[in-house]
Parts: sequence; C-alpha cells; structure tokens
Amino acid sequence: MPPAVESKRLFIAICLSEEIKRVLSNIIEELKKSGSDTKWIERENIHLTIKFLGNTPIEKVKAISKVLSETCLRESISLVVLEKLESFPSLSAPRVIWVGLKDAHGFLKRITQTLEGSLEKIGVEKEIREFQAHITLGRMRSLKNKISLIEKINIANADFNKKTFPIDNITLFESLLTPKGPIHSILHQIKLSEKIG
Repeated sequence: MPPAVESKRLFIAICLSEEIKRVLSNIIEELKKSGSDTKWIERENIHLTIKFLGNTPIEKVKAISKVLSETCLRESISLVVLEKLESFPSLSAPRVIWVGLKDAHGFLKRITQTLEGSLEKIGVEKEIREFQAHITLGRMRSLKNKISLIEKINIANADFNKKTFPIDNITLFESLLTPKGPIHSILHQIKLSEKIG
C-alpha cells in the first residue's frame, strides 16, 4: 500500500483590515440578538474568499504560491464597497448569511477568473459556480428563531453602512480544523501595488 499523501486544507482569500473586521463583527453582534441557531464567524477569521482549494497535497503549495505571485504581479489596489446583507439560498430561507460587495471595477471577478485558469493548468479543479463576491458572516445550524434573524437582517439593511475599502492583497491560507473552530495561517501573501485601480 502506498504511503498516504500529506495534505493541507487551503483557501485563497483577501485579508481584511481591522477596521472592516470591526464593522462586520458589529453587524454580527446585532444579528446574534435574534437568538438564532447560527455559527457566527469569529472576528479574527473574517475574510473575503476567492477560492476554496480544500485538502491539497503539500508539494502543490509551492506551485500555487507561484501562480498567485505571477497572477498578481502587475495588479494594483482596487476599491470595493460593503453593499448589504444577503443570504444563501435566499433572505426568506437563510442558511448562509453574508455581506455582498459592490465591485465597480470588476476586479474581484477578473482576478478570480485569471486565477482559476492558471490554477487549472497545475491540476487544481476549476470552480463550476460563477464567482459572487461576498464575505460570509455565519451559517445557520437549524431553523430556530429564523424569523427573528430575518427581521434583524432587514433592520440592518435599512440603515446599512456602505463602507468603501481597498483590496490590497491576495493570500494563500491554511485552515486547520480544531474542536474550538478553524485556525487560519498565512502560507503566502501578495501585496498589490499602491496605484488604486
């Protein structure tokens, strides 16, 4: 029997500033008051996912890092806006609660498509679903107090702070699952240039 291939659970994302994490964690605190049975994202783990890679052989980490570096070499900082609260599959049946983003320059969609194509060349499976820029805040575990949660989401959206912030990095993370929740570690990070696009 061949030896098991050692792997890491990986994803590509954008690190958010402490200011944006504070804004989002404040929203989470308000939504928690609904008493819903939701697993909320810890403040330190809030991020903007570009691509979830899942369990990946360790020997592929170097190649993935190289793809990130080459893809982002000439990219500059781009501005996006926290738009409003949404949920999958719908607001009337919330399962995953997230904040949608307005990306006027189309930076996130373009960089994601480029990365998907480059990663496919090194054997990383391409995502079938169309990319939708969002920041996950929580996942419902049951329907407990669903109506109260929907009400809280509607209240938050009525007075939503449409905060503009820069996308200034593309980061490869390892996610280590523990009984207390995931621990995210940066394996490779590309800083985008100062010229705002």
